[in-house]
Amino acid sequence: MAPEEEGHQDAVPPDPWETRPAANHVGHNGHGRLVQAETVHGGVHFHESLDSSIESALRRIRHESGLGPDRIRDVLDTFCPSDARKYTVFTEELARHRLGLITGEPGRGRTHTAVHALATLSPGTPVDEVVIDADTADAGLADFTPAPDRPRFLDLSDLPAPGAGQRVAVRTLVERVRVSGALLVLVCRPGPWEQELSACRARLRIDAPVAAADVFRRTMARRYGADRAGRWADTPRVAAALSGAGPERAVRLVREAERTRPPHAPLAEEDHAAWIDRALKDFTDPADVLPGWSRDGEGTEFRRVLTQSVALLEGAPSATVLRHAHRLAEAWGVPPVRPTPVSGDGFSGDLAEIGARVRDDRVRFHRPGHRDDALDHLWREHPDARGPFQEWACGAVRDLPRRERVRVARRWLDLARRHRDPQPVDTLLHRWAASPALRWAAVPVLAEAAVTRELGSAVRSRLYRVAASSKATSQDLMVLEVCRVYGRVQPGTALTRLRHIAGKAPEKWTESLLRALVEIAAEPGNLPRVLETVSGWSGPGAGIGATALLRLLHGAGGEAPGLQDALERGALRTETVAGAWAASFRAGADVERALWSWFDTLSDRPGTGGPTAAALTDAAVKAPGFAAELRGCARRWSHAHTRTSPAVEELRRTLDEI
Repeated sequence: MAPEEEGHQDAVPPDPWETRPAANHVGHNGHGRLVQAETVHGGVHFHESLDSSIESALRRIRHESGLGPDRIRDVLDTFCPSDARKYTVFTEELARHRLGLITGEPGRGRTHTAVHALATLSPGTPVDEVVIDADTADAGLADFTPAPDRPRFLDLSDLPAPGAGQRVAVRTLVERVRVSGALLVLVCRPGPWEQELSACRARLRIDAPVAAADVFRRTMARRYGADRAGRWADTPRVAAALSGAGPERAVRLVREAERTRPPHAPLAEEDHAAWIDRALKDFTDPADVLPGWSRDGEGTEFRRVLTQSVALLEGAPSATVLRHAHRLAEAWGVPPVRPTPVSGDGFSGDLAEIGARVRDDRVRFHRPGHRDDALDHLWREHPDARGPFQEWACGAVRDLPRRERVRVARRWLDLARRHRDPQPVDTLLHRWAASPALRWAAVPVLAEAAVTRELGSAVRSRLYRVAASSKATSQDLMVLEVCRVYGRVQPGTALTRLRHIAGKAPEKWTESLLRALVEIAAEPGNLPRVLETVSGWSGPGAGIGATALLRLLHGAGGEAPGLQDALERGALRTETVAGAWAASFRAGADVERALWSWFDTLSDRPGTGGPTAAALTDAAVKAPGFAAELRGCARRWSHAHTRTSPAVEELRRTLDEI
């Protein structure tokens, strides 16, 4: 059993970025991670646990990045327009013109409305999001290709002051979609895009968010009928719980009603009232359900400190929680609740005061949701405490096993998503990066944060600022690994940040960068994007890009398996592969071994070589120096083999004519 599985503190693994130079051979282990030959950093248990966290994060990232059937079903089930008449007109115009625009301030349900309109007009078809990169000159839209069979939406809200290049990119995208007849809905704030979006004939302006009570009534009616929905909505306690709330809270209450619904039907009057009581149990003000939070008297301040300590460290051993609660109290200038070690009722009594307990030496709250309520209360009501609390947390988390560190990192992410505030995850990027023990725990969580709808753009901008800075720091190492993970699902923005890091990275980081690029390329559908993007790298990072391209072209060690097969099937364009060959050669990479493997493949193919040979000849045209290298390598290959290859000989004749 791994040390952390036993609940003990695990040893800090050696930092892979600070150890041996890259080995010659790189391959994949059973989890899809690259491992250097004869080098295993941190031990088997460490890598197995890390792989597990990353694979779990990848599953969540894929879910966040896509609008699968379950999420579409949720939208269709819970959607309620703020103005039904205007929405009906919009969908009719969208069906006619295929290009729509929804304007309004964030938080008014614009994206929900766009997805509902697209899913309604194209039932059974996945809805995709066009992801922008606010930190690049073209907003990441230069490679956009309309697809008539793929309804999409594009949110421009993260470009409040677009540059000239971004305006051109959006205008070009709109024109491409208009000509192609593809179905696209754009979402933006009112004002900054009038000229670029003038071609959008279907328009909807959302002036105010839909009332939570309306969402609740409509969603309940879909599940239980209009009569029961009206009975719930007209209950004073339900109305009070939804007063001033957003649509998300209404959906949450519907789900609580579904979860607590009695199994028998029909319901008597008292059963119905009890059902409402059960569903409303967790819908009171968090300050009212945090035991001891608002109570006056001796020890009140320490109980608040203990509440926050347990909220962040819930599930940790009791001794760890108590030690760090006293550290937090000292940082905040709060006296301990007991003047001597043996005063009062003891630690169990302190926990009982805040609604918590110790079981199997682990500290947990009694009530589900208490942890989130406590963190929310601190974040909302005591903003001055945020900084010191985050600083304290870094020291506290170091004492936890690695899996517990990941759980704490996820609590920061959950807090950030609930408040639509990236500051809680800033602590992962800026405070956890300096420690290898914390860095590895933060990587999968930050990768997930980079694709969430609530935080994704803000987090990616923070990653970009780190990557684009002039000096390489430990934060760049964090960004590198975060991009390696989320880039498998969203390659475009990740490659932009990796390019900046490659331009300033010391030599000892090279293998980590190559691993990131190769793993992103190995994800189904990503290889063309990686080849095209990395082929365009110039400047200091071009050398690392060329080495990565050569690994992909060579295919040694299992990287990007089937590249030549994909080329033969037409899944890769010859121009893309030719560009990769030319770029790797121009950057000074030694291409002979990779070319030799391609000649081996050509010799096994019947005929004249097809797209494989065409890619090589196209590369020779793109880079004349490569043509000379290709001729010499082909000649040496022919002299080394007694059996003549018609495909290689035909390639040599073609090269002689260039």
